[in-house]
Order: sequence, then structure tokens, then C-alpha cells
Amino acid sequence: ELSDLINLEDKELVEKNVNILNSFNINLDIVSDNVNILSDTELEEKINAIIDAGKSIDDIYFNPSVIRKYSLEELINAINLLKENGLDPKKVPLMAY
Repeated sequence: ELSDLINLEDKELVEKNVNILNSFNINLDIVSDNVNILSDTELEEKINAIIDAGKSIDDIYFNPSVIRKYSLEELINAINLLKENGLDPKKVPLMAY
């Protein structure tokens, strides 16, 4: 993953995403095992969708794979699917999304 970041040409996106993580008070050591988060063009929107679903910053910090796993559209669809099936996304562990 580190080689992916090194080869990333959009340094502004990396800087923007570092600023986004900082603005949400997400500890930057999250990227040590999830470097590709820094190249995510939908990072802020994904974090907001997760928070809007009732999850906390700690949930995101401990389960960042949900950010890597889904596009924004897929994440919103997963949250909506939980709701349609009568589940409260806040009560469903983020790792189960």
C-alpha cells in the first residue's frame, strides 16, 4: 500500500485527506495499515455518511476497512439496506456493514 501512495500523483488529494482526517479528529495512525484512505476521493462524504448513520469516530478508527471497502454509493446502499431490513445502523457493528 505504501508503494501505491508513493506512486500517487495527486499530492493535493493526499493533503486534503490528511486535513479531513484531522478535522474529524481521527488519529493519523489509522493510515499506517490503510494508506489507500489517503487517495480516496470520497473520504469526507463517506465519513459523514457513517456518522449520519449513528456511528462514532471511534467506530471509524477501529474499523477503517468500511471506508476502503465501499464507494460512497455502495456505503449508502449498505446503510439503506440495513434500514430496509429493520436494523438500526447505529446498533450494527461497522465491521458488519
